[in-house]
Amino acid sequence: MRRNITFAPGVVLDDTPFKVGQAGWVACDKVRFHRNLPQVIGGWEAVTATQLDGVCRGIHTWRDNDGALNHALGTTEELYVIVGGDPFTITPSGLSDGLVDSTGGQGYGTGTWSTGSYSRPSTADYIARTWSFASYGETLLACPSGETIYQWSNNTASAAAAITNAPAAVQSILVPMEKRHVVAYGCTDISGNYNPRAIRWSDFEDLTDWTPSASNNAGQKVLEGSGRIVKAMSTTGGEFVWTTSELWYQTYLGDPTQTYQFTRLGTGCGLIGPNAAVTFEGGAFWMSPDGGFWACSAGGVPTRITSPVEQDVRDNLASVQDAKVYAATVGTFREVWWFYPDARDGSENSRYVSLQLDSGAWAGGELARTAFLDAGTGPSPIAVDPDGNVFYHERGRSANGGAIDWSLESGGFYAQASERFIMYRSLYPDVEEQRGLARFELITKEYPQGDETTHGPYDLMVGQDRVDFRASGRISRVKFYGSAAPCFFRLGQINMDITPRGRR
Repeated sequence: MRRNITFAPGVVLDDTPFKVGQAGWVACDKVRFHRNLPQVIGGWEAVTATQLDGVCRGIHTWRDNDGALNHALGTTEELYVIVGGDPFTITPSGLSDGLVDSTGGQGYGTGTWSTGSYSRPSTADYIARTWSFASYGETLLACPSGETIYQWSNNTASAAAAITNAPAAVQSILVPMEKRHVVAYGCTDISGNYNPRAIRWSDFEDLTDWTPSASNNAGQKVLEGSGRIVKAMSTTGGEFVWTTSELWYQTYLGDPTQTYQFTRLGTGCGLIGPNAAVTFEGGAFWMSPDGGFWACSAGGVPTRITSPVEQDVRDNLASVQDAKVYAATVGTFREVWWFYPDARDGSENSRYVSLQLDSGAWAGGELARTAFLDAGTGPSPIAVDPDGNVFYHERGRSANGGAIDWSLESGGFYAQASERFIMYRSLYPDVEEQRGLARFELITKEYPQGDETTHGPYDLMVGQDRVDFRASGRISRVKFYGSAAPCFFRLGQINMDITPRGRR
């Protein structure tokens, strides 16, 4: 008899394969769940043949007044811009190399304000260098974590230069939407002392005026509470501001005596690292220091997202490397991704998990990216690997000309409700737009904790309408995988020819 076997979209990493059953998949790599069905992700192509020096931990894309596309990329050693497809070094004079790896120390939210701090400790650096960027018209603003703010005005022959009078040490910067001034978060305060909860902003139309007076809109706010400011991001109607333990919302008032209002939206929902949050369609998504995933609408209440991958990420996150976690959106598919350093692979970003916002389906796999930015004003998402190679993503069907390695593995299921032994005879593929050879395996066992037997692999050729094989078992799992260039595979129904056998 023919039997259709269906699985809910999404991967579940935090339960056993038998517990997951047909409620999801137990493993995948470079596979997304688009319109509830699994398919191989898009490919990637080199933006430039030049490798960047250092490890990239920040990307910004903007267009100048002539409409030309620019990419800024901050690494542990250099600041680059890519203009016209070519990379140019614009590293500020005198800027020392930052740390590639965090070395521990007192960590986030511990110790006194001026020692062992998250971003600018007084005696030693502890945290891997990250970058914060903003656009001021066509001018690039760039801030390596714990340093001052630099500006660059579209001259590839000139280095970025420090902004006069800007705070000496800053964790994060932004230019609020439609506001002609820059805001510094977690910075040197007006008295000249570093305060990890201080927020300062320049006067309108003047990046060099940071001293509040009755005749300007420069100002300062020190957030109440505990924890250090980690990041700020603009959204519709205001700005999200994260500390290590809280989420705040910043609203523009415009009064020189109170330019901004700051409202605490929640506690126990802080940010794990400076690049671990994204905004999308007015809301924010982020990872917290305990490995949880969160969402919040503009000015709303932070909500923890139930995630079947959270425990796996938390248990394997490389020790003290939290600052490397990098969040990004892939707007075309309405997805949020988090790249993170998995201790099973070392201390650098090596894996990812992703959330599809319409279905709530999670995915994950191995893809080493230290920075990633959605297309925005550019043609495609842009990302950088640990070796400094820069790629456009969702381009083509290959890994920069090489094979894409992908896989998809189901939970355990009974092919019949009677839970009898089943003889499998054939698979009838239902695959859309297959490119490249794929393979299929059937994995069977008698009991949930019994020994597994793998049958196959069996080749699935493009356009093949039937795969004959012989296998038997009571509890079964299926696995599809491939390695090809070009490569694509979108799986529809799983239809197999089965015959019940005697034992129950």
